[in-house]
Amino acid sequence: MKKIRNKITGDVIFECDVALKDADYTGVNLSNANLRYEDLTDVNFNNVNLCGADCTGANFEHADMNGAIIKGTNFSHINGYRANFYKAKGMGAVFTSANLYRANFH
Repeated sequence: MKKIRNKITGDVIFECDVALKDADYTGVNLSNANLRYEDLTDVNFNNVNLCGADCTGANFEHADMNGAIIKGTNFSHINGYRANFYKAKGMGAVFTSANLYRANFH
């Protein structure tokens, strides 16, 4: 069982019995989630709330983030190769040293 925890409180905010990658999380609230170094390859994060989440070093290759709320999300050092951030909402997302080759932001 994979558990995603709140980065501040440590409380479990989401559980699944499969790997995080290749999964569909459409509309899930993952605000303040600790997703550091997770493999999120091909994940569907359409309309997911990632406000304040820590995604440092995560693999978002081919991830679909269409309409995701990313205000204050830390995407430092991610692999965002071919990730789709079309219509992602939010100011203050951090992409320091991120690989965003062929990522879509429009």
